Amino acid sequence: MAEITIPAVVPRQAPGRAVTASTPRNRRAMPLPALPCSDDQTTEVCAVAAVDTRGRVSDRSVVQALGWREDQRLEMRAVPGSVVVRASDNGLFTLTSQGYLRLPAAARHWCALVPGERVLLASDRRQDAVIIHTMSTVWALVAEYHAALLGGATS
Repeated sequence: MAEITIPAVVPRQAPGRAVTASTPRNRRAMPLPALPCSDDQTTEVCAVAAVDTRGRVSDRSVVQALGWREDQRLEMRAVPGSVVVRASDNGLFTLTSQGYLRLPAAARHWCALVPGERVLLASDRRQDAVIIHTMSTVWALVAEYHAALLGGATS
């Protein structure tokens, strides 16, 4: 078999114009849209994380944003496709010693969560809560929103 040499692809320079890293480019920046100001200065936090075989959710950023610590008492309520987790002095659950959420087996079964499945965690600072959505719930919400944007119906 004959060997074939493939030349490198290098863009050609315009005649008489050297391009260096310090050469300013005559490009205009794309305009950024103005974002509406909010009276509420709190910022909600979201994350996507996996659930392990014992129900531990692999992301701590959402609970850390709420200021929850490993001794935080929690109440959990499973609804179809989601789990609502709230800080509660009378809660039966706590974060793990490393500060992770652990979903009880009943909540995992109710939401049909299997080990390795990803979930969306969303904080709600006003309610001092984390809402955990299964990906099937997220896709149902996204499909409904996209249908509204595109003027059609969801399938």
